[in-house]
Parts: sequence; C-alpha cells; structure tokens
Amino acid sequence: MNLAAADLNREWERFYQHREFAFGGPLSKCSKKEKIYNLMSFVGDRGREIFLTFSWETVEVGTEEDRQSISEKDVLEHVAKKVKTYLETKKNPIMVPVMFDRRPQQSGESFDAFVTDLKLLARGLDMAETNKLICNAVACKSLDERVRQRCLEKSK
Repeated sequence: MNLAAADLNREWERFYQHREFAFGGPLSKCSKKEKIYNLMSFVGDRGREIFLTFSWETVEVGTEEDRQSISEKDVLEHVAKKVKTYLETKKNPIMVPVMFDRRPQQSGESFDAFVTDLKLLARGLDMAETNKLICNAVACKSLDERVRQRCLEKSK
C-alpha cells in the first residue's frame, strides 16, 4: 500500500480490493489470524507503524453457545476499519478536485483509459453530478478534436 499517495482514500480502495481478491483466492484457506498477518505484511513498514498506534477494545465474537471476548486487533474487519478510519482523517479535501481538474488526456493514452481515470478521480469528489463533470472534462481535455466536438454538441 502506498501511504504516500496523494489520494489516500483512492489508494485504500485499490489496496482493499487487492486484499479481497487475495483473501478470496490464494489466501482463502488461511485462518483469520493469518489473514491479519498477511494484511499487515501488505500494508508495509509505515502501515505496521500506524497499526501499533491504534487503541484496541475487547469485542464479543461467536454464537450464543461459544461466545468469547477477544481484542479487536484479532478481527480482520475491525483492523481494516481502523486503518480506513485513520486514512480518512488524513484526507486532503482540496487535493482530489485539483487532481481531477488538472487531469488531461496524455499523449498515447487511450480514450477509455482517460475516461476510466476521470471516473475514478470523480469518485472522491463527493458530488452528485459527477457524470456532468466527467463530460465537461472530456470536452475540454481530450486530445481528439472529434470527441471534444461531440461532447459540446451533446451539451446543447
């Protein structure tokens, strides 16, 4: 996980999706404790340092007949929630709109890759009309004059 990423929420989504695929696939047979160890190895040195700063509560797990009290740090979902909450406190509300606004289509970049990246950036904008923003960005920043023209014609 890249904890130096400009958009930590987007990085967390990318990272957590990777974790879900790994734990649902090649690591699916691991115990819950092993999954936590794997998660901690995936987050890297800085992530493990952050993990050490968390305060952990005791939680009840299991069914009525085999209920037990354990530390939150032994429950994968609790560990993941703490990491996500920590990253949300580090969110830079100005950075995502700036990154979206400054994102042009790169030379040699496919149109689909450009639009996909705009959609991913727009997810962090916390706005209702992101489709309109994406269309405006394509109309202004696409390298293809025909695409820009079509977007402008559709907006009339």
